[in-house]
Amino acid sequence: MPATLSTDDTNFARERDRLFRRAWLAIARVEDVPAPYDFMRFAIPTVGTAGILVRDGDGLLRAFHNKCSHRGVALVCEDRGNATSFRCPYHAWLYDVDGVLRGIPDSGSFQHVVRAENGLKPIACETWNGFVFVNLAQNPVPLLDFLGPFGDLFEPIPFHEYPTGVEMTQTVQGNWKGMIDASGEGYHISSLHRSTLHPQVAVIENPFQDFHDPRYLGLHATATLGRNPEWLPTTPVARFVLETIQQDYLEDLRRMEAKQGIAGAPAINRINLPNFQIEAITLFPNSLIQIIPNGYLWMQYWPTAVGRTETSIRLYGRKAPQTHREIFAAAHIQAQARDVITEDIAMVELQQIGLTSDPEGQQIFGGSEYLLLRFNNLIARFIQADDLSKMLQDL
Repeated sequence: MPATLSTDDTNFARERDRLFRRAWLAIARVEDVPAPYDFMRFAIPTVGTAGILVRDGDGLLRAFHNKCSHRGVALVCEDRGNATSFRCPYHAWLYDVDGVLRGIPDSGSFQHVVRAENGLKPIACETWNGFVFVNLAQNPVPLLDFLGPFGDLFEPIPFHEYPTGVEMTQTVQGNWKGMIDASGEGYHISSLHRSTLHPQVAVIENPFQDFHDPRYLGLHATATLGRNPEWLPTTPVARFVLETIQQDYLEDLRRMEAKQGIAGAPAINRINLPNFQIEAITLFPNSLIQIIPNGYLWMQYWPTAVGRTETSIRLYGRKAPQTHREIFAAAHIQAQARDVITEDIAMVELQQIGLTSDPEGQQIFGGSEYLLLRFNNLIARFIQADDLSKMLQDL
């Protein structure tokens, strides 16, 4: 792949306009706005979009640009809340949660304003299996067409049974595709993650941690990674953490073996790998979902420049920790996940330095990096396609 795909401003502009403005983008879980009139702010940093996600009185989720139609002021300032209407902080124009413009102070000065045409500007919004997606296109392809066979295959996964989440965010001085690529192969685990992830997944039969059972699902893909069944923690703190979570973890393993719970869903670990660790899902274009026996990670990468990416990593479990022991153990596990991701981030930033230094160079993909090559090719096809419906049918 040419280095310019990760270093050239013109290419980034194409990705912004032809990919992120036309693709369905996951922005929330339905649990983030569970009740009527709950709302939250969201952002799509890649294109500068500030939005409001709100559940109306009938329970329908709606998305709008966070913008008063009068003078363009951001309407909602709180991160989240519950409200039956939104009032602009500048001139007090009032909007219902369905976006209708209801009130204009000194309305006599605005007799030329047709209220029905000047409500909040909507953003296309649909849900799938509890994930909330938005699309900035005027006439987007239906979400289910965008998801394709992925949507049918993974619909039974009970994400809703794992509602407790914690989020970590960080700015990466590197190209967003590098972050996606870092989760698409196990080739780097034995070197980069030697002291963090490698001991837990390394087995003699698979020295370079090749993924198992890759499946191509339209724009999306999934593969399975195993674990080392002989691994045990070596430090007192790590042993304490394992002992604290062991009962719940063993319960989740039993649920998985009984084909229950999130890792027991039929689409997960299709080959019945005896030492299952991760089902690594690439949700095109910028989300990764990693299913683990006792929960899942949802990772999102939002490019804001050709060499800058805003990351969001969310770790979901079945229940929130209750005791001091459980709280400590949960924090330790989050720190472990953070350490692995930080190692990836460090390499993506070094990669950006190298690729920028030699813009006429290239990236070389090996046989175990098939998911990376496919992902980058799909980006090119999506950007080039004028008829997305036909492009999706041809996949």
